[in-house]
Amino acid sequence: VIDTTHLSVIDTTIEDLVITNNEYGVYAGYQRDFLSETLKFSASARMDKNQNFDFLFSPAASIVYTPSEKDVLRVSLSSAIRNPTLLNQYMYYNVGRAKLVGNINGYENLYTIESVYAALTSGRNQDSLVSFSLDPIKPEEVKCLELGYRGVFKRLYIDASYYFNWYTNFIGFVTGADLFV
Repeated sequence: VIDTTHLSVIDTTIEDLVITNNEYGVYAGYQRDFLSETLKFSASARMDKNQNFDFLFSPAASIVYTPSEKDVLRVSLSSAIRNPTLLNQYMYYNVGRAKLVGNINGYENLYTIESVYAALTSGRNQDSLVSFSLDPIKPEEVKCLELGYRGVFKRLYIDASYYFNWYTNFIGFVTGADLFV
């Protein structure tokens, strides 16, 4: 087993390389009826822990109001997390002119591809290089607000929903160049 905690890039092509990653979670929920079961309140909470990230909490709550057999109104607030995959954290794949790498520890002194191209096409003018750094990858988080109505009007069935999501730390990809200038 190779200790990977201090390395910024791990060559995952090393034979016998073992990467371990422990995570666990705990979930609890509660539901209660009010007003002779016409109003339902639900709440839940989940706590997740991955060895590479802090504790994460994802609560949720909803209220469902059923004033008649034909009408249902609902409001919910929820949240969720997605831990980065092992590839997101540790990948190191050399494809020749490029390397696809994970981001468990972040990166310093990368250069934008556009500025590298501009430097090369302007006679190797290093003044046009634009550098940036990347923070280590973090778990993706989303919070959601949902409003909904379901009902029947004569023979017309309606089920309408509105929702809005707020994302934090969206897991995607970033392109940068690591240069020796």
